[in-house]
Amino acid sequence: MHLDHSGYTPLCFYNWSHESTADAIARNREGVARFGRILQKNRAPIENYAERARLKIDWADPSSTLSPLAGITQVPRAFDFESSHWPAQFYHTGPFHDGMGRTQVDFPWEKLTGEPLIYASMGTVLNGNLESSRP
Repeated sequence: MHLDHSGYTPLCFYNWSHESTADAIARNREGVARFGRILQKNRAPIENYAERARLKIDWADPSSTLSPLAGITQVPRAFDFESSHWPAQFYHTGPFHDGMGRTQVDFPWEKLTGEPLIYASMGTVLNGNLESSRP
């Protein structure tokens, strides 16, 4: 998962809805700062490595470690928040499938009521392993 350090969208581990109001952006930016404070407690080994590797990093800027060449996420664009503040070198590249390798699964579309749905992805660890996926 990628992280938007700009504050225009909430970080992925907060359960905040996406809003573009000034209050929401301020909340998101405080969330980024709070996350930065949590990371700072464990950053000494990372800073030591960066110094040994002669990397010049502005540790006050959470996005300073992002590549100037490309930021790539496999998250499909449709699953991400709307934002016009992604860097020019940021790319959504997913999904990575052609639909041919998936088993057809019946879904009870008629039971949808308009209530919110939860999408959960189990990843690819059990992909194709039917015995391990049974309870």
